[in-house]
Amino acid sequence: MKVTNDQGHELDARFVLEPTTAGLDLVITARGGGLNSDYEKGVAILISRLAQWRVVLDGVSVDSSVARKLPTEERRLAVQNFSFPLELVAVTDIRSLRLGIRSATVAFGQREGAIGGNPTKRLRLHLDWPAARDVRLNVLEAALGGPANASGGDKPELAEARVAAATKELRTRVAQDRPIVCPSGGPGGVRTWGVAVYYPRKDDVIAWVLHTAGGRCEVCGDAAPFLKNDGEPYLEVHHVRHLADGGPDQTDNAVAACPNCHRRLHFSADREVLRSALLVRVPRLVDYPKAPIIELPTV
Repeated sequence: MKVTNDQGHELDARFVLEPTTAGLDLVITARGGGLNSDYEKGVAILISRLAQWRVVLDGVSVDSSVARKLPTEERRLAVQNFSFPLELVAVTDIRSLRLGIRSATVAFGQREGAIGGNPTKRLRLHLDWPAARDVRLNVLEAALGGPANASGGDKPELAEARVAAATKELRTRVAQDRPIVCPSGGPGGVRTWGVAVYYPRKDDVIAWVLHTAGGRCEVCGDAAPFLKNDGEPYLEVHHVRHLADGGPDQTDNAVAACPNCHRRLHFSADREVLRSALLVRVPRLVDYPKAPIIELPTV
């Protein structure tokens, strides 16, 4: 996974979450060979986000190929002015913590009196994150990395504009006889709070599902009830396993529905029968199970 900053720009900084017998580790890939050029920015952002979720940092270890030959305790870093376990939310200066980790990383494995050193080694942050228990790793990674291209927290008119832009790109590809790639989407199971509750959604998934439907409801098969101002048929995108139930925001969990069928899928007495029929009717759909969600901090 890569890190996206708060402005929505994807950084060249890779990380992965790994389950352990003690809990969960955040592994940050080393910088080198032209990769992970935004390593230090990525580390700072990840630590700040962990603090927002009240994660306790149990320690930091160097996880390079050389370090892994050492006993576990010898790989752990001693960070000046900080002791572990550390409640990140109580850290008033995240930058100082990041610089402390940087200095300890440089010093790791150095001979006495040596000058310089590598501050961007592969690191393993040991996390105590109760809210993450039983949540899928890809959901946690998406939440921690800051999923880009998500319209769930936008004002409605901004979300509409973003989906329109993604739809325009699809139409351009069709006109130019260029291939249309099914978007990877997102994991779902992520919830954020503001003046309302939002489940972030991928604009390209919405555009792809609407384009693939060809202007017809995938539930009843009828044509869209009307055309919008831009000439596009009006259909709504429904998640067969609701995002609120941890369903993924992916094309294999979404259909285009007319407003009437969309409401039926949410509120009718036969909604489960209708949902089961959809899984048979639309070949791309997967019957995803319910899954826990993770709360993003208040926006």
